[in-house]
Amino acid sequence: MQPVLVEFDDPIPATVRLPGLGGAVEGFVTLVEVRPCGEMWVRTKIQTWQRWRTQVKVGKPAIEGIGPGWTEVWAPSTAIAIDSERGPEVAATVKAAKAGA
Repeated sequence: MQPVLVEFDDPIPATVRLPGLGGAVEGFVTLVEVRPCGEMWVRTKIQTWQRWRTQVKVGKPAIEGIGPGWTEVWAPSTAIAIDSERGPEVAATVKAAKAGA
């Protein structure tokens, strides 16, 4: 049996709790995967800091820095809290997808 995938074209704002003492970050839910064993995993998009480096001329010192970027993180459904009024919509969509599988 294949897992049921529910993808959201319009990402849903959510809070993602990081493991251990990592705290929580704001992000977006982009996909929900319901596995045959009943586990539910969520693909989220969260903001990160990314290191960059540029070298204008060969032999000259490089310029380095950090800047904002985005990364995708898979998390168990228990680590996700949907902050918006779209929570019931997500629950209904996932439930319908599970019923149709």
